[in-house]
Amino acid sequence: MIPAEYLNNKPPHHLLTYHSYRTPEKTALVNLDSSYHVTYAELVERIERLATGLKYRGVLPGDRVAVLAQNDARVFETLYACAYLGAVMVPMNWRLRAPRNSILDQRLYAQSHTA
Repeated sequence: MIPAEYLNNKPPHHLLTYHSYRTPEKTALVNLDSSYHVTYAELVERIERLATGLKYRGVLPGDRVAVLAQNDARVFETLYACAYLGAVMVPMNWRLRAPRNSILDQRLYAQSHTA
């Protein structure tokens, strides 16, 4: 059981950190379409590395990060890396035709550079 005081007013990625300390070798994510799977310890490490990379690229709290990806367990790594920074992941539909994605790209770019 997770102590209630640990979860109060904590961002979602803290729960993963908690599990990485308690059960580091337990499987956290599995991609059913491939052999990809990671433990809690590996997942937290990957999230922290991705968050560091996003921060280095200029992502700040409150920013939106557009993600164009097919269905894959690794999308959760991006979701939690954004949460780690206080940013918001914006999933884009990879099945949309290029012109529609281009319009979405322009809107997201304009929103992220107007504040």
